[in-house]
Amino acid sequence: MNLLSWNCRGIGNAPTVQELRELADKFAPKVLCIMETQINGVRAGNLKSNLGYDNSFVVDSSGRSGGLAIFWNNEIKIEVLGYSKYHIDGKISGLGEQSWRLSCFYGEARTHLRQHTWDTMKILSTLQDMSWVCLGDFNEVLKHDEHDGIGSRSQSQIQGFRDAVDVCGLVDLGFKGTRWTYEKRVEGGSYTRVRLDRALGSVDWCGLFPAASVEHLTAATSDHSPVLLQLSHPNGGKKKKNQFRYEVMWDTHPELKSTIQSAWESNSHNLMCMKCVLISRH
Repeated sequence: MNLLSWNCRGIGNAPTVQELRELADKFAPKVLCIMETQINGVRAGNLKSNLGYDNSFVVDSSGRSGGLAIFWNNEIKIEVLGYSKYHIDGKISGLGEQSWRLSCFYGEARTHLRQHTWDTMKILSTLQDMSWVCLGDFNEVLKHDEHDGIGSRSQSQIQGFRDAVDVCGLVDLGFKGTRWTYEKRVEGGSYTRVRLDRALGSVDWCGLFPAASVEHLTAATSDHSPVLLQLSHPNGGKKKKNQFRYEVMWDTHPELKSTIQSAWESNSHNLMCMKCVLISRH
């Protein structure tokens, strides 16, 4: 069972539509979320049959900026709970043993207004008491080493995102594949590479899908990588080794460095994870 999220950087051209259709055919996502559609809702909604879906919900772009759309088939049910230019929030039934909540995000592109996205996340966290996963392009990083190349991000800019994730009780679900989800060639032939796209889940959502994993895919028609969220392991349900997921609040704990050092010296990955979890509960 897969979900796919992609900042397609405009869906109004044939090559991007073709690549999106190929991604849908290859990975068969039960839910497909796209950001920066850059077209009106009617045109985005008309894509559903072209992509092989029965249903869609669309947030209009503002001219050539923004726009979100979510697609799904009749085998599952999505009840849209709310939306804004930053998100689509829905209750999903038919994927897993119980209903849960999916929020597809497109973070504010303008740095001085990005706090509006974090405020939206915080408000959403108070509205429903369901297992929750957030997926999309947040236009921000959680750590300095998620940005490589030209340009820099202030600590306060990053901290805004970290605070929102912490307040909402979410954890970064990690990834496999390339380290970056956004790549831009800059003057002089060098590149800026940033991890802007990700999946964040609540602890109880991780309990519903303990084998969930995230993979960064490749795409030719956008400078963003599609993000594939697999709810079950592709080996046919065989239980996989527990995956370590990092919580941003651990950075502030005074015993973090000493705990990591002792775990490193013991050469035990499981011991390290166990100690970090115990610390986070204090």
